[in-house]
Amino acid sequence: MNQPHVFISYAGENYENLQDVRAAASNPNNLITFVDRSLADPVRNSYGHINRRPPSDPASEQVKQEIQELLQQAGKLLVLVGPNTHSHEWVLWEVDTFLQMHSGRSRVMFMRIPGDYDSGMPRVFRGYVPFTG
Repeated sequence: MNQPHVFISYAGENYENLQDVRAAASNPNNLITFVDRSLADPVRNSYGHINRRPPSDPASEQVKQEIQELLQQAGKLLVLVGPNTHSHEWVLWEVDTFLQMHSGRSRVMFMRIPGDYDSGMPRVFRGYVPFTG
């Protein structure tokens, strides 16, 4: 069976939820199968520190290039929706970049983190009803 390649976009504070999604995908008893095309590890600067700068900062070019390569390879984008997703600069940049590379909003999926029922969506998808299930 051909597994879709998925890039998972999330706000940093939802990292634990990302690990839950990855664990579910690796469970052979789970019907959801995909190849995770997200960054395996954070991108670090020349001092070994994690780059925490926004995508608009010139120092983020290396991070953006690595993410763009993964977004290009991904057939779907999964956005984990939590309290700050709607305003997280990297999530917004990833969604915008993915949509520029791939036609159709149907390639973008949303999944609310457990216990989050009313957080806002990224501006490009306002009015879109995410999967809450």
